[in-house]
Amino acid sequence: MKVCKLHLFLAWISITYINTSVYAEVIVKEVHQYESKQVSIKLNNDDVYIGQLSCKESTCVIVTSDNRVKFPRSKLVSVEDDESEIEKIRLGFDRNRTRYLMSSSALSLKSSEIYFSQRHLIYSTLQFGITDNLMAGVGTIIPTILEQEVYLMPSLKYGESIDQNWHWSIGLEGLIMPSEQYLYETTKYDSYSTLFLGTTYTSKDFQVGFNTGTAVGYEYDLLLRSKYFLFSLAATYHVSKYLDLVTDHVILYMNAREPSSASYHGYALRIHGSHFSVDLGLVSFTHSNIELPWLDLTWNL
Repeated sequence: MKVCKLHLFLAWISITYINTSVYAEVIVKEVHQYESKQVSIKLNNDDVYIGQLSCKESTCVIVTSDNRVKFPRSKLVSVEDDESEIEKIRLGFDRNRTRYLMSSSALSLKSSEIYFSQRHLIYSTLQFGITDNLMAGVGTIIPTILEQEVYLMPSLKYGESIDQNWHWSIGLEGLIMPSEQYLYETTKYDSYSTLFLGTTYTSKDFQVGFNTGTAVGYEYDLLLRSKYFLFSLAATYHVSKYLDLVTDHVILYMNAREPSSASYHGYALRIHGSHFSVDLGLVSFTHSNIELPWLDLTWNL
């Protein structure tokens, strides 16, 4: 009986070794087709790396965004040209994914992610992730504070992924400001808000977002019906790890007694690292024929 158990054990070891050797040989043959490409690899200790892989004889090296890892080829379990995994990791660290210049994308900050944005030393905003799908923010205009008039711009956005590339969101952006009556008589505030729906398409190299919304206002204790409709189309192209091209176009349609429209067009170069980004560009307002330089400094907290 002991001999039979010993034979079974040796047979199991042999089969396992043969299967492992065959599997390792398959991996070895597959490695060459992935060399010089961005890949996701898994080692036998369950470590996962994203980067460029190269193997020579019994040794492999993978160069990631911030490290160079050398390991025996025998430890290599799998190699995948998995753009979805690469995109998932990129989206996990790039907080600029949630915004363009003025408009918002359908992507949300993850829980506990926070960034602070300062535009032209005029408009300050703080955005933070409440959950992995829900984010909120608040902004203000600095010159109004200096004049002892507080303007607040709260926002709330919920977003989800439909699949690897498509995402959708619903959000609310508001403006709370002193009413004209407050300036003379009372302490009331007027409020305006825009309810919007958005969708964003993402890939490894670019993302495109579209938003549509409608505005309502609350003035002098009266709820004003919507007369304003907003449409935006924006895109980001990833030139390199530290450089993006961003364009943003917004059309505001006013359905008043005499329908009219105003539009905003922006183009910028986004330079970013792991904890900051700088937008440098030009914006134009067609309704008033004004062109202004664009500067936006953002810090990831």
